[in-house]
Amino acid sequence: MQVDPTRMCELLVGLPAVIVLGVVDERGSGPLRVLVELRDGLRVCSGCGGPARVKERPEVELVDLPVFGRRARLVWRKHRLVCLQVGCLVVSWTVENLAIASPRLALTDRAGRWVEVVPPVVELQVVVPRLIPASW
Repeated sequence: MQVDPTRMCELLVGLPAVIVLGVVDERGSGPLRVLVELRDGLRVCSGCGGPARVKERPEVELVDLPVFGRRARLVWRKHRLVCLQVGCLVVSWTVENLAIASPRLALTDRAGRWVEVVPPVVELQVVVPRLIPASW
């Protein structure tokens, strides 16, 4: 049994590669927002193999599956890295994790997979907006 509050939140989020940084609860006025960040991994340039460092940490808000009957958003604090090798052609890049979401999509991977298995289109028009409302 887990007793560490942070680890308990991480287990509830269900993404082993992330750390839960916080939860924003705007009671009644919006969805539950869970702020996550990837665990620190090896920071190596994909171009030259040299060392890299975090340049920026932009936040991307993704529509997620409801949690405990509440609408939810996963706010992913991404890592934009920069290569430290002078002359490297790969200047900077953003770390991606397909288990969280594909690049440039507004849904988490699990929300996208859930939408794929919901039955007929007529039902989608009624069920999906109620469960995972988004401004698309």
